[in-house]
Amino acid sequence: MHRSRSLGVAATFALLIMGAVAAPAAAGDQQGLHVTLPAWEFTSGTCLAFDGDGNCLLASVQADGIAESSIGGTGSYHGDLTVQFLPGTDCNIVDERDTLGFAAGQLFVSSHHEDCRLHGNRIFAPFTITGGTGAFADATGGGLEFGNQGAPITYNGQIEP
Repeated sequence: MHRSRSLGVAATFALLIMGAVAAPAAAGDQQGLHVTLPAWEFTSGTCLAFDGDGNCLLASVQADGIAESSIGGTGSYHGDLTVQFLPGTDCNIVDERDTLGFAAGQLFVSSHHEDCRLHGNRIFAPFTITGGTGAFADATGGGLEFGNQGAPITYNGQIEP
């Protein structure tokens, strides 16, 4: 798939998500979800595979920080990421499993994305809510994750607690 076509699909998806966030709550208990990670950092990492020159090609990385949300106030963020580096580019592929912790419970989120600095945000991908604990034990939903390394990352979408 060509990048311009991928961006068109991604932009269309973003508009659908933004419209869904602005819409009133559905008949189920679905509601808008907005989470921002205003401060986060990589806290550890291990290279899992090297190329012949000793460069890391695949790594397991952890990140921690603060999460602010429309559903739980201020809480914590922990990310477990598998990063595949793409030699000769400034892109990488990330498989991400995040835990967003709030007073009412934890929310589990996953996403898979190719991150490039070619067009605006480095991260621009769909995410899925895979469950949680406490008030979020049976949570489902998803939306769009976007942002840049070193800057806030935002999750906009829908949650059905």
